Formats: sequence, C-alpha cells, structure tokens
Amino acid sequence: MKVTLPGATFKTLDLNVTAKQLQVTSPQYKLSLHLPHTVNSDKGSAKWDSKRCVLSVTLPVVPEDE
Repeated sequence: MKVTLPGATFKTLDLNVTAKQLQVTSPQYKLSLHLPHTVNSDKGSAKWDSKRCVLSVTLPVVPEDE
C-alpha cells in the first residue's frame, strides 16, 4: 500500500498496524483502514520517500487456514 501525504515529514508520522487495521496519523492527516484480510503485522515493513512524501507499507497476508 502506498499513501501520499503532501507536506508530512517522517518525524511527524505515526504508523500503527494490527492484524486487521492500519492507522497513519500526522498533524495534518488521519487515516484508518480496516484491512480486508488478516495480516502479520510483526513481519511487515514500511518505507518513507521524503522526496515524494509517500509512505509505502508492505504487510504479509496470513493464510486463512492458519
């Protein structure tokens, strides 16, 4: 998932991921998404592109049989 946050900086971002929800907050923005599939939040990763003000979040989906 990629989220564009114009004017945001890495210092002001707060990212919280649970098995079913992703939340990104900053002084200018608040995003809360219910995820359609259960994810393993411990094995996810996030990367901030300061030139484009884009937060990229990668989360592995937990197979339904687990």
